[in-house]
Parts: sequence; structure tokens; C-alpha cells
Amino acid sequence: MKWQLTLFVFSCFLAALIPLGEQKSDSPKNFEFPGWPTHLFNEKLTQEPLHPLEASLAKKIPGLMARFRLGNKSVLILWLTEPTRLLHPREHCLRAAGYEVKLTGGWTDQDGHRWGTLQAQGLGKKLRVLERTHDSNGNSYPDPSSWYWSALWGKTTGPWWHISLDETIANHGHH
Repeated sequence: MKWQLTLFVFSCFLAALIPLGEQKSDSPKNFEFPGWPTHLFNEKLTQEPLHPLEASLAKKIPGLMARFRLGNKSVLILWLTEPTRLLHPREHCLRAAGYEVKLTGGWTDQDGHRWGTLQAQGLGKKLRVLERTHDSNGNSYPDPSSWYWSALWGKTTGPWWHISLDETIANHGHH
């Protein structure tokens, strides 16, 4: 009988979470897009076309997406108006593309913002990756999951900026 009660309580808990699942809002958020940033880490960003998979994702997210070049670094920036599970950790994309991924903790930039970091190796190169999501109130999240849950529980409000930076730290020829 005790296990049945435990199962019932757990089922009720799961049922209570159903309304928290991802749903498109009936009334879209009316945020005015402020334009893409022109600099990152005091370096000029140069806009580039999205890759085909990114362009496909850009049509689905609640917001906008753009790709930039920052010296030898590739930067993907999302401007989001609603919490979305379509934003997932960069490590998932890299693993799906065939990279071996090693989480390397985090990094704090000169402005005190915490970034999630990882190294990825595969497809003939080694990458260092930084990512962070932040709002206009100074809240910053080093990974998409912590941002998503904070947004869902109302601890942060949009719109939000998500920045993912890939830096090639070594190229290896295919043998």
C-alpha cells in the first residue's frame, strides 16, 4: 500500500508540472528589438550568414538569431522573448556533430559575468567554447538549463541575450 501512495504522490507531482511545459504564448511578447551588439570583449563583431541548421532553428525560436565573426572566433547570438527548451547547452550540439566534449567549469570575464566553458575535439579541430545567457537586469546564467528554470519560475524576465562563442585552438588534418 505504501508504494501505491508513493506512486500516486509522484504522479500528482508530474501532473502538476505539465502546465509548465513549453507552450507558445497566445499573446506574443511585444519587445522592441534593440539591434545586434556591435562589440564583444571590446572587439568588433562582423555579421555572417547563419548556417542552414541555424537558419532552420531561427524560424522556430521565440526571438531572433545571428552569427558573427570575432577575429578567429565564431559567435552565435540569440535574442529571446520567451523561455524556450529549444535553447540547449552547446555541448549537446557538439556531441551530436561528432565531437568529444569535456566540460571545463566556468570562466568569469572582466565585467564579472560567469560563462560556461568546455573544450571539444573532433572533425579535425579542437574548440574552446564559452556560453552565457543574460537579461537586462544584470542576471546572468552560464548554461541554458539554469536560465530556463529561472525564467520559468519568474526569477528573470525577458528579453534575454544568449551568446555562444567557439574558438578554434588547434586544427588537425584528417588522416
